[in-house]
Amino acid sequence: MRIRFTCLANSKKLGGRCVAGLRSDCDEWIRPVSQAEGALLRRHYVLDDGKEAALLDVIEVRVSEHRPKPYQPENWVLEDEQWKLIKRLNPKDAYLFLKKVLVTGPELFGNTADRVPLSGL
Repeated sequence: MRIRFTCLANSKKLGGRCVAGLRSDCDEWIRPVSQAEGALLRRHYVLDDGKEAALLDVIEVRVSEHRPKPYQPENWVLEDEQWKLIKRLNPKDAYLFLKKVLVTGPELFGNTADRVPLSGL
């Protein structure tokens, strides 16, 4: 199955990367994971143009199955296929996209920090 998403997160994780974003088909989050469910290696997140996946890139990946966890319901297992860059959003398109998907409201998980402490799970 192929899924397109707009990259909204690309962070370092345990010697690799964690990449995630909003799906184009349903506005749900996706976090591609390796077969071992560990951090993504460089070979996983380098696009067909030779560049690494970046914020606001629209990317297509091939996945084999949805593998949610209680603390990561957005996990999808990657197939061994290079990621395809569909487009890089220009500033105007990025603004329109982000404005459409922005959710305002209460704090996420009870705080405004950039992470949730393990004790809070």
